Amino acid sequence: MTVSFKICVLRHQQRKDKTFPLNIRIGWQSKYCFLQTNFSVGAESLSRKLVLKNEEYKDRCNTLIREYREIVNEIPDLETLMVGDIREYILHKISHKNGIDFLLFYRKILKNMEKEQSPSHGLYSAGYNHLAKYTDTDSIQISKITPAFLTGFEKYLSERNVGS
Repeated sequence: MTVSFKICVLRHQQRKDKTFPLNIRIGWQSKYCFLQTNFSVGAESLSRKLVLKNEEYKDRCNTLIREYREIVNEIPDLETLMVGDIREYILHKISHKNGIDFLLFYRKILKNMEKEQSPSHGLYSAGYNHLAKYTDTDSIQISKITPAFLTGFEKYLSERNVGS
């Protein structure tokens, strides 16, 4: 028995802007669950029965499906899992594929500091805000934090007279 994948559009997920998010349905042992993609399409890209017609998005989704199949092929003792477990395994593998997200890690630390009412919370929060502004993103892989990156960040801070 193999895990099946299918591109799906669910009518009840139509957004206010009249677009539909694209989902990948995972099938295993006659049970199903869905993984939402980052893609959405308008009605012009769908058939009347909400089947995706747009070839570009089909290709994108099929690329995801190939990646999901590779992940599923790595699962030991697949027969013992439920479809929800397979979905969680795929999500875990995807989220850790590129390594540790330093800014996500930093946000978790800030949340704990706030909860514990740490006196250093404000200082750490300011550091996070400067780092997020410097990178102009809310995600940075820890592997990207190199000596050159840190030197650039130090220059960024000194140009703004931070810490002086």
